[in-house]
Amino acid sequence: MAARVWAPALVASVLAAAGPSAGDKSAPRIEMIAGSTSVGLGEVFNLVVRVVTKDTAVEKVILPSFAGFEVVQKSVSNPIQVHFGFGSGSQGLKTTHTREMDMWLKSKKPGKYTFSAVEVKWKGKTYKGRPVTITVTSKPAKQTAVPQPVSPSPGMNWPFKIPGFPQPQPQPVPQPQPQPVPFPNDASTQGDASLLPEDLEGAEYDPVMFLQTVVEPREAVIGQQVTMTLYVFTSVSLGMWDVPTEPGTDKFWVVDLLPPSAKPSTGIKQIHGKTFEVMVLRKHALFPTEAGEITITPAVFKSSSPFGGLLGGGEYTRTAVPVTVSVSPLPAEGKPKDFVPSSVGTYTMKGALVPEETLVNQPVTFTITLVGIGNIEMLAAPSIMLPDEVKTYDPQVTDLVSLKGGVVGGTKRIEYMLMPTKPGELTVGPFEWVFFNPEKGAYERLKIPARILAVLPAGPDEPEEMVQAVVPEDETGERLRPIRTVAALHKARAQIVRNPWFLVAAVFPPGLLAFLYLFAFGRSFARGLRTRNPAGAALKEARTVLKKAGASGDHGEFYAEVQRAIYQYLEKRFTIPATGMTGPELMDALLAVGVSSEHSEETVKETENCEFARYGRSSSERNLDMADVKKRVISMLELLEEYDPPKPREHKP
Repeated sequence: MAARVWAPALVASVLAAAGPSAGDKSAPRIEMIAGSTSVGLGEVFNLVVRVVTKDTAVEKVILPSFAGFEVVQKSVSNPIQVHFGFGSGSQGLKTTHTREMDMWLKSKKPGKYTFSAVEVKWKGKTYKGRPVTITVTSKPAKQTAVPQPVSPSPGMNWPFKIPGFPQPQPQPVPQPQPQPVPFPNDASTQGDASLLPEDLEGAEYDPVMFLQTVVEPREAVIGQQVTMTLYVFTSVSLGMWDVPTEPGTDKFWVVDLLPPSAKPSTGIKQIHGKTFEVMVLRKHALFPTEAGEITITPAVFKSSSPFGGLLGGGEYTRTAVPVTVSVSPLPAEGKPKDFVPSSVGTYTMKGALVPEETLVNQPVTFTITLVGIGNIEMLAAPSIMLPDEVKTYDPQVTDLVSLKGGVVGGTKRIEYMLMPTKPGELTVGPFEWVFFNPEKGAYERLKIPARILAVLPAGPDEPEEMVQAVVPEDETGERLRPIRTVAALHKARAQIVRNPWFLVAAVFPPGLLAFLYLFAFGRSFARGLRTRNPAGAALKEARTVLKKAGASGDHGEFYAEVQRAIYQYLEKRFTIPATGMTGPELMDALLAVGVSSEHSEETVKETENCEFARYGRSSSERNLDMADVKKRVISMLELLEEYDPPKPREHKP
């Protein structure tokens, strides 16, 4: 593994890390750090984008365009730092969230390139960092090896820093390594005419120049990868070229398999007696998000020939033909209740508990690692069942995406921090996770066996030694009296402590503090009286959330707010912990509190619609949904108001 040399990156760090105004202390810290600001042609270098926020995680990070470079490897991590301060509950617990994207870029062409500022959306506002300039020289590239991801050693890479808690020491228990899932051969299309499309399906032949859109496979299920390749066939020499209109992929989650600015020549092909040079313009991995006949709208290609006049050539504009993909829904037969629709692919799963012995209120980590082929970033973290004696926090999720042979896959690592509150042997797990394997056309279940956590009692705190003050005696055996500061035979001066207003000045600060305390207590008590019946205020609060939804105009944020309003209403009205529940679990919970099957099914369907609507809708459908969904959700919640909330349990002394 090549060591990272950060000294050359000092200039890049200073330029990119300044971020927002220094006067805004609450703004996120945005850094874009390049391993080197001057690289050779074809050289691989490191670029790190890091965003640090307090209390809540960043909502969205928009990276700049890396035109002129190839992204060789990319990994994303989201570490969390937990701090314990004064107070209790949420007042005593503070968190720092970090979004870090570690990329290795390969230069493609000499020149001077400026990566624009990283944009961050957080708490409804947009923040920007600073741009970074990279100079690519024509000198030969340095031999730089891209590091391979290494699993953390047990107890060493602790994701949380908690003051007052010691860092775990290395344990002899080895970190289990998941068995890799084999990828297809990573064959390159560079200069190999045998890998070009054999027929002209998805193209309209033109003897001078034409486009071809190749989609494989043409039939898939929701969440299965479909690979789209856009070729240009030309019999004339090209100068400058551009793709002003990209292929329409509204109803797909898209992963780029080739740099969009590259011009990789794939070889020569004979068609109808003419010789064509073929180039790959675009290559995307598409993951359909809904069923039906989905049409990839045609791309537009513009180019100019360096020759004109009597030699032929000139300006060219070509439009591809639309291609339709038939997407089937996931089969209902055999679908487990705990299946999450985004879990599609081929995976293996491993788990590790480190350490396996600890003290009461001392943290341990349980790590779940998923490795395989599929849309690794869309996989939902497996739900974990823990004993009541164990507390947990939001997990740290790290995604390492791999692109091999045009197939998307990689590793997802989910790290939970667990804190036992009672001594004894506690059983953690077992854990199960379900995914759909499109190659076998069946659902598969992966299991992690239960782990035993030995929790030892904490040592008793030794009481501090109490020292009693002793008043000394004089030689006569009488207690010593205070020293007089004023002689009885001398006219006393007016001392400050004897002044009448001194008592008022001394009593005023604590009196004011007591008044402010009582005032704050009164406001808190009054607020408690207003919220004593949370079930009655659930609909009002949901209306408030829905009213604010969509203010930013982002459809993904809009549907996230709508889904949050539904979950918040169910939690306050029926005390159902809806957030994180699967559809079947939410259905059972609604039926358990007396909601009819019709209204329960409608509620579950509305939450699932929000989940799918966040990805892959056409512009017209998005505007229609956002204009109509508020009324539909309010009507649904008003129907749920007809059901009585569950009575609170009586606490017997």
